[in-house]
Amino acid sequence: MGSDVFAIRGAIAPVANSRDGVFEATSKLLSTILRKNRLRVESVVFAFFTVTADLNAAFPAAAARAAGWSSVPMMCGLEIPVDGALPACIRVLVLCRRPQTDFPIPPLPRPPRPLRPPRQHPMARGFAGTCRRHRSRRKPFRLRAAPRRPVHVYLGEATVLRPDLAPVEADDL
Repeated sequence: MGSDVFAIRGAIAPVANSRDGVFEATSKLLSTILRKNRLRVESVVFAFFTVTADLNAAFPAAAARAAGWSSVPMMCGLEIPVDGALPACIRVLVLCRRPQTDFPIPPLPRPPRPLRPPRQHPMARGFAGTCRRHRSRRKPFRLRAAPRRPVHVYLGEATVLRPDLAPVEADDL
């Protein structure tokens, strides 16, 4: 079975413009993304962070490395300054690989084939039916797991960015 690749988005705001504030908010956001999607850091292909212009005390990628994401390629960018945008916001786009199952899924058993009549000499029935080229060759049926939708995470005041998503409850954190 091949592995599926999917993306997860997340944001957290407001964040204090200090090294500790950026580090704490980034680690909280990333741990929630991993927990809600039942993933491990080994499943992450890469992460792209953006920050608003008022957050310049630390890189969110440095906070992610400090939180144990040292083997994940990451990049940071500056958010486009839009009038009325949410201030002090860290956004992330995480590309993940769906983990393989630990055990192979066995194929479903085939139904038994019907018994065919004993073969006759070709001359006894004529030459009709001696061609084996057109026999059907069925491929075995393989059971595949249904794809699961990723859980996007918006924490704090960043929930106003996506009102269609259910906010993460305080007891979930």
